[in-house]
Amino acid sequence: VNDDIKFDVIYPSSDYFFDLIPAIMLKRKFKLAKLVGIIHHHLDLPWRRRGNIAQNTLLFISQRLDFLLFKFFNLVFVPGNREGGLIKGVLGNYISENKIAFFKNGVEYRKINSLAEVEKRFDACFLGGFRQSKGVLDIVPVWREVVKSLPEAKILVIGGGTSSSESLVRRMVEEAKLLRNVTYAGVLPSESLFSFVKACRIFVSLSYEEGWGIALLEALSCGLPAVVYDLPAYDIFGNAILRVKLGDIKMISHKIVEIINDQSMINKYRILGRELSANFDWEIAAREEMKVLERIIDDKTS
Repeated sequence: VNDDIKFDVIYPSSDYFFDLIPAIMLKRKFKLAKLVGIIHHHLDLPWRRRGNIAQNTLLFISQRLDFLLFKFFNLVFVPGNREGGLIKGVLGNYISENKIAFFKNGVEYRKINSLAEVEKRFDACFLGGFRQSKGVLDIVPVWREVVKSLPEAKILVIGGGTSSSESLVRRMVEEAKLLRNVTYAGVLPSESLFSFVKACRIFVSLSYEEGWGIALLEALSCGLPAVVYDLPAYDIFGNAILRVKLGDIKMISHKIVEIINDQSMINKYRILGRELSANFDWEIAAREEMKVLERIIDDKTS
């Protein structure tokens, strides 16, 4: 790093140690710069998370050790708002509350709304990484319930993961005899992603944990009503989404069938979703975050 350059902020892009330690080292070199951290996702206790318990334990311990490094920081951003549980339940045990600020994630709202509407070829869309925490293993059980009421119902599955996780989902689809009801699109390039999402009538999130929910926000911007498992991270979306009990496959299947059969309900939540997502354009999120950064830069006591 050029010693002649003046930095106001040193801002690692994650809370992983391989980002935090270099940032702390740079802070020692550029003493006047403010050190600002960010947490995108709070990991719950290993036995409460879906997936491999050993892997979950290692990730949990790693994040808690990373939190210890935040004592060297001037400020730490966490997702959500001041009612979020992260500050009270976890991070507040590591740093003082006056070092915690809140950020919003965003969406390319104007770009999405500039895209032409397309023919609805699918009843629902699932968009997310192929991890157990994202609920990929619930796709087949949920859709098997849906087709009991709507035999021709089709869901478009967008996303990817390891070859083993993708193969597992494909095998589950085949064994459940849902090949004509479940279409796997894989990982799509950004220039075509939203056109595929717009080809669906509703959005379905089966995630068991979220730090925010960017995919959900993108779907709302595309005009898709959203049926989701109820998560604390989704509180910020208020009544613009339809929430059901976490992990209740029959309940979420019933809600999916209900909204697919009710065009007036689809129209209602399409409007609510678009109105809400307009408030989360990336430019708005960036301006709000910049205001916080300006305050910390100007604060000579921190």
